[in-house]
Amino acid sequence: MVGNGKCIWLLSTWIERVVRDPFFFDASEDDFTHQWVLKKEAIGYSLSEEHFQFACYIAVCFTKYGQSWDGIFTKEIFYFVTALGSRLPQKNEKNMAVVAYLRRLQKPRQRRTLVLPMMSLQR
Repeated sequence: MVGNGKCIWLLSTWIERVVRDPFFFDASEDDFTHQWVLKKEAIGYSLSEEHFQFACYIAVCFTKYGQSWDGIFTKEIFYFVTALGSRLPQKNEKNMAVVAYLRRLQKPRQRRTLVLPMMSLQR
């Protein structure tokens, strides 16, 4: 379900409205790169642990099911959650690094064909 384009849009909109926009502003002058800065009025106010967990879940889903450029959004989500005081992204990044390492270790399975010698049915 997460790989669906509409679902991806809904999840990114949730991140923008709940996690990013109330707490951060973009200090960069470029439209393509972002420099997210914590708003001064947001200091001292934070989200619940459940919000952080859901945001990290979304970040992992973007990494697993999203396009290649969605990795940038994943890093931004982890930055937002870390800047708001959670340690969950550190745990998730370690887990994701371990999974990526294990995937590299796994060699692609080669298709094995079993060749049986032709048997003569004549006696």
